Amino acid sequence: MTRARAGLLVLAALCLAPSGCALVSQGRLDESQKLSQTLRSENTRLRDQILALEGQNRDLSERAVDDARRIAAQDDAIEHLEKSVMAYQDDRRKLESAYRRLVASLGLDDKTDGSVIDRDNSDSRSDSQQNRSPRASAIQ
Repeated sequence: MTRARAGLLVLAALCLAPSGCALVSQGRLDESQKLSQTLRSENTRLRDQILALEGQNRDLSERAVDDARRIAAQDDAIEHLEKSVMAYQDDRRKLESAYRRLVASLGLDDKTDGSVIDRDNSDSRSDSQQNRSPRASAIQ
């Protein structure tokens, strides 16, 4: 008898199973279809957004690589300029030292920078003033 009862229960369950869909109201069925459509459109929108963000990410990655190259080039240029400035300063020190040795060898005072040149210029000025006519000196 237990087999017969089990068989009847299975048969009853099978008969009632197709009617399970009929128990859902039309309003709930429409609502679930609208929700399903909304979720599909949301998924499509999110996929489009993912594609846009991936493109933006690719662009930013390329820009970062370009910026890294530019920064490396600037670092090289700065290093070159620093070496150039140091070489200039070294040359300047050498020239200053050579100048001081020259001044010392000529027996001139270091504070009379260019006094020989000034003396030569003043001599040439006085010569030119002596050779001028009296009228030219009156104008001045």
